[in-house]
Amino acid sequence: MHFVYHKISHHSEHSGYDQIARYIPHEHLGHDWSGRLIRRMKDTWRERLVRGSDLNWYSGESLSHEAQAVVSFLTNKRHVYHYLYGEDHYYYLSKVPNWGKNRTVVTYHQPPSYFTEAVSRPDHMKRADRIIALSNDQRDYFAEIVGGEKVTFIPHGVDTEFFVPPRQRVMHDPVRCLFVGHWLRDMQLLASVLRVFQERGIDYMKFRVVTLDRYFPVFEGLNNVELISGVPDSQLRELYQSSDLLFLPLLDCTANNSILEAMACGLPVMTTDVEAMRDYVGDHSAVLLPPGDLEAAVEGLCGLIGDQQRLDKLSRDANQRAKEYSWPVIADRVRQVYREISE
Repeated sequence: MHFVYHKISHHSEHSGYDQIARYIPHEHLGHDWSGRLIRRMKDTWRERLVRGSDLNWYSGESLSHEAQAVVSFLTNKRHVYHYLYGEDHYYYLSKVPNWGKNRTVVTYHQPPSYFTEAVSRPDHMKRADRIIALSNDQRDYFAEIVGGEKVTFIPHGVDTEFFVPPRQRVMHDPVRCLFVGHWLRDMQLLASVLRVFQERGIDYMKFRVVTLDRYFPVFEGLNNVELISGVPDSQLRELYQSSDLLFLPLLDCTANNSILEAMACGLPVMTTDVEAMRDYVGDHSAVLLPPGDLEAAVEGLCGLIGDQQRLDKLSRDANQRAKEYSWPVIADRVRQVYREISE
């Protein structure tokens, strides 16, 4: 069993799809002599190979990882190779002959609306033995490319051993609303909601926004927000545990680490009703808002904050639902895929 991946820079130590590596014995490819050889290659040759892929996020590091994967693939028999972040890494292995009857699994993360930004041409995906989709709409999208029999929907996991509810959850005054992340977040809607609250003198809610520094200017002139960046894992968990609501407007998603982590901590969630979200929160584990609807967001927040009984129920339902996505549960489902393609 071989994994091809690197840690995504903005993920915390307990976040991201590579957490699955803690639960499945494997060899992590990307650090042997072949990778070092790629790093020593002339810049022009290395850049030519990087640009020659159909992956817009493919990098020199991706090439180093794939170099070791290719060497291993050509010298082993009946092994399984799992690319954990297909948009970043899976390309050149699809071009080599499979003399050893090895098997390839690729997990992709971007929703259909953004997928072509990462993968300009998907033909190489047909060489994978199985694609793991992280949402049902993503599964349907990939089925049109590679055939439905090659695609399996398995949800993203969450570290339910680390992200846990506080011993006692109490409402704060003012109410603490939390926002976490940047990728495919609707920052403009968030800023507009904060501006409406400020203009209307709604001061019983304060917002804590955890994101990258470069997004701070979006919130210029707002006095009802605390901007936070670069938090360690323990502080991120404390923010989930000490907040009253996760308010996370989205542009799109498949899975979302922040929502899964908040759910695991028993934090009520209000987010956007994009297609994949119901795969994770169902009908009862979060409040879903129409995409881009400012008034619905303002009214939804004001109404929910005043309904303690509903908040308590959302907290319980979210925490219970998150247990379905614990990494040991998800790892078992992924191992079943390995068995199916190896038969």
